[in-house]
Amino acid sequence: MERDILHVGLKVVEHIGEVARPMGVRELSRELEMPVGNTHRVLQALKRERLVEQAGDRGLYRLGPRIGELSSKFMRAHDLVPTATPYLHEAVERSGDSVAIMVVDGHEAVCAASVEGDQLLRVVFPVGRRGPLYRGASGRVLLAFQSEDMIDAVLREGTKALGSAKLSDRDKVLGSLAGIRKRGYAVSHGEREEGISSVAAAIRGPDNTVLASVALYGPSSRFSRTELASHLSSVRECASAISDALTGRVHRGTASRPVSSVAIAEGKAAGSNGSRLPGASLKSKGSKEQSR
Repeated sequence: MERDILHVGLKVVEHIGEVARPMGVRELSRELEMPVGNTHRVLQALKRERLVEQAGDRGLYRLGPRIGELSSKFMRAHDLVPTATPYLHEAVERSGDSVAIMVVDGHEAVCAASVEGDQLLRVVFPVGRRGPLYRGASGRVLLAFQSEDMIDAVLREGTKALGSAKLSDRDKVLGSLAGIRKRGYAVSHGEREEGISSVAAAIRGPDNTVLASVALYGPSSRFSRTELASHLSSVRECASAISDALTGRVHRGTASRPVSSVAIAEGKAAGSNGSRLPGASLKSKGSKEQSR
């Protein structure tokens, strides 16, 4: 019985996707040769799971936001990190500072991959490191392109957070998100860790949805106005190159191959024990990491 319900639900979702326009209950019922009552019940179940949503007030249905979320998760798991790896290394070579890819996980931003810079004093950003979406350049780039309901939930949670994670100015963040949607990038100075600055830009998938953000991190002393312009150019170029490569992979049907030199899993580094550090750290060559 459950298998039949799942099969019917998938048929409805696939048909709405293939038609690529909102459809009514009777039209779906006729085209899928299903009773009207059954079609309506399936649509209501799919609506509760956000797999479809109503389009306007005329009783029409279209694909829901969860379809995009699932698509983004699939892309991240199968294509994002392996595709992005060479571009992350190029960004590090240009700037000398560390670069990381951040993705959405619940109401947090989590590091999915990172390449450490080669500067004497540099930021170490471990894979699996998490933080609130409303704090830091990489998190805010991700939050800016979420649904209004998601943004509201994240900010509401932030106002109830304790200690340094507490969000004190909701309106300021909302204004920042509007600017990010217009520009496509964000800048942060000492928001997550004192003395650390970052710039981040959005990575888009083949359907133009934001899959991730790519961020360049370094000591704030290397983020003067002149250097900041150079860092912004570098990270935006990196994000654009990754977005173009992801689109090309989908169009060509190219298979992805994981790259072991860069950490790939969310919360686990390739070849490491996957331990999660509390935050980014500054490290000098030849010295131990100094957590900040």
